[in-house]
Amino acid sequence: MRRQRFAVAGVAALGMGGIGAFVASASPAVAPAQNFNVDPVHSSVLFKVKRPPYSTFYAMFHDLSGKILLDPMNAAACSVDLQIKADSLESRNPDRNKHLRSPDFFSVKEFPVISFKSTKIAPGKEEDTYVVTGDLTLHGVTKPITLTVRKTGEADDPMKNHRAGFETSFKIQRSDFGMKYGIGMLSDEVELILGVDAIRE
Repeated sequence: MRRQRFAVAGVAALGMGGIGAFVASASPAVAPAQNFNVDPVHSSVLFKVKRPPYSTFYAMFHDLSGKILLDPMNAAACSVDLQIKADSLESRNPDRNKHLRSPDFFSVKEFPVISFKSTKIAPGKEEDTYVVTGDLTLHGVTKPITLTVRKTGEADDPMKNHRAGFETSFKIQRSDFGMKYGIGMLSDEVELILGVDAIRE
């Protein structure tokens, strides 16, 4: 009896709108790609470098901005475009801040922006992860890098803004970007750690 009712309903649908209408009514809605703007207040950019043979030193940048295009059904359609203001660097010491911003390290007057722009995004091996390939521009040098990015959550906040969060960490050789000062006193390898909070447009 149930099969007969389904068949009748299907014939009625075909008669009213054709096969396309019947298929569309039976298919779940697909969420469109959506643009998100990075929220600098709730995003973090840290970096760490070893001071052999003693310790590991951490510092951060306060000013991260950018856009993320998120397509939940197609990772290849996603994109990331991020910018960090180099002079927003903070190491908790005024003299050290001045040195890190100088030509010995980040040379922030000559190279005011650190940027990353994706060129390819694919699904990761684990749930809610992406393999993101793109161009990192640092200290006036652009090089391709590949990151594993984890989506940490997505929901409305108490103010009804729709947010999505992401995190990643990756290592670079600073000498690859022309930052060779103090190698030996400080490691050539630097690890960057990003926690990104973004609001849907």
